[in-house]
Amino acid sequence: MIRLSINYKREQVIRRLQERIRQNQSILMLGSGSGLSAVSGERGGADLIAVYSTAVLRMRGLPSMIFTLPYYDANAITLEAAEQIAPLVRDTPIILGLGAHDPSVDLERLLDAVQSVNCCGVMNEPFAGIYGDAFAKRLEQSGLGFSRELALIAKARGRGMFTLGWAVSPGEAAAMADAGADSVGAMILDDGPEFQGVSPEERLNAAVEKVQQICEAAHAVNPQVMVLSHGNPFYNAATAGASIERTDAVGYASGSSGERLPAERAITEITQSYREITVNSRKDM
Repeated sequence: MIRLSINYKREQVIRRLQERIRQNQSILMLGSGSGLSAVSGERGGADLIAVYSTAVLRMRGLPSMIFTLPYYDANAITLEAAEQIAPLVRDTPIILGLGAHDPSVDLERLLDAVQSVNCCGVMNEPFAGIYGDAFAKRLEQSGLGFSRELALIAKARGRGMFTLGWAVSPGEAAAMADAGADSVGAMILDDGPEFQGVSPEERLNAAVEKVQQICEAAHAVNPQVMVLSHGNPFYNAATAGASIERTDAVGYASGSSGERLPAERAITEITQSYREITVNSRKDM
């Protein structure tokens, strides 16, 4: 019989993560868009499982950036996936990615829905910063931008929920820490000039430097904030390790690198190996 996972309190989640850090181990948050990846990630030792619309869509074979287009209800996708995934996860805290920008959605009711599916925390996903400065500023001017993401995190913190605030800049990191985020996700977008026409090593160095800037900004507000690195420059264990070993970050949030890409490779390879099976020429056709 499938039972519900443990519905952790904020303090319990923080204690679990801090214990990892005391043991000189990094934190791993697994982005999950399916029950299979969540269960597998739990078996592998993930500290947090994050369920959000982007992960669900990419596990449907769609590109991650499809969520930037107005064709899906991000929160409905996330909550539906959580209802399916939460009963399969036994001992790992689950947090949900919520889009705060929908003007028809009351944030308090949205948080009610999170708690009703036995999940212990939230993060701001999708986030306005992914759209680029120009569009993000227009969203903010309309009252539906980053400030609403901050309100989501603050309201969740007020309910005693664990919170992770995505930040694409030091300024956003400081604001998230001030709003009460327990963890800040250092989202490294690789579309700036420092990432263009450079070697892989230079690209990684630039990304690591940005992670450290976000760490310093968040810790200036709250030294206890746990920063997790994330972004295209960190696509495997080696690059993710660099983002932790060379900065004040204490963990890594995997996305496609921990779910879609490994699944694609494994399924492709096993399919190719099955295709190599030959028919005995002596068999009647």
